[in-house]
Amino acid sequence: MSQRKEENSPNPPPAIEEHGRSGASLLRVGLDPIGCSGFDSVAGAERQAERIYPGSTTSWSDSHFSEAEVTEYLDELWKDSQCSFCGKTPDETGAAIFTKGIAVICSACVVEFYAALDETPPSGS
Repeated sequence: MSQRKEENSPNPPPAIEEHGRSGASLLRVGLDPIGCSGFDSVAGAERQAERIYPGSTTSWSDSHFSEAEVTEYLDELWKDSQCSFCGKTPDETGAAIFTKGIAVICSACVVEFYAALDETPPSGS
């Protein structure tokens, strides 16, 4: 993560988080996380933000948070949404997260496990 942009607005701002070479996330955050979408690039996240929040691209500014501060914030924000299997958070995968009790699984792992089960021969054969 090397960059985060946020909208200059009194409302909970959307933010764009860059993941180095792995893309970017568009986050809408209030007191609690409101939403997160994954993109291939910051430009893709900015295009989506403009579609959802028309005119927002004219008010973006680079934030003045260090990478360590952003990492600490996101670790706290997503601590209860980390996949129990791959360890990734929604902002890293853009995948849906499912929870049951203390178990958390992302949709990417569900797809992977389903494919593995489909390839496994039934027991007793």
